[in-house]
Amino acid sequence: MVHLARQYSIDACGIDFSTSACQIAADKTPGQIICANGQQLPIASNSFDFVTNLGSLEHFEQMDQGVREMARVLKPTGLACLTLPNTFGLLWSVNIAWQTGDVDDDGQPLQRYGTRKQWQHLLEENGLRVIQIRGYEHEHAVPRTIGDLKSYWLRPKRTLIMLGARWIPVNAVGQFVFICAKQSPSE
Repeated sequence: MVHLARQYSIDACGIDFSTSACQIAADKTPGQIICANGQQLPIASNSFDFVTNLGSLEHFEQMDQGVREMARVLKPTGLACLTLPNTFGLLWSVNIAWQTGDVDDDGQPLQRYGTRKQWQHLLEENGLRVIQIRGYEHEHAVPRTIGDLKSYWLRPKRTLIMLGARWIPVNAVGQFVFICAKQSPSE
């Protein structure tokens, strides 16, 4: 995200819990990379216009504290974007359960799933106000390069998913994308 922000001349700060991940990011991307716990950010309150958390909140030991920290460092007029996995993702969780009779296990020591309402409740109980919810499927991306086209050509199932993913109802997508604002003190 820091690399992408820099391409658009946006001043960005990347934060990760892993020292090796931070080192890799710092080596590849100009910008500020901080190794820190997302549940205790070493950042002043009201510092950021935008906060993103893409695919990591569900791994926090204390997700509620992580959300409170995101809300704390977000400016009053700022926006947050979070992606969170759906318990009932049709092409992912439900498909794996259908095929194997079990849940998906990608080997991560702490992994949580939730419904749209469960995630929305977590966000809104801890300082963020949900403005919009969208769905995301990993295979939704339109091919942009020759390599992408080749990948789709060699994997017809992936092509079908890409073409059909846009018609999956939000409550059945693999990932939720929450666009949020900081709650006002009166909320």
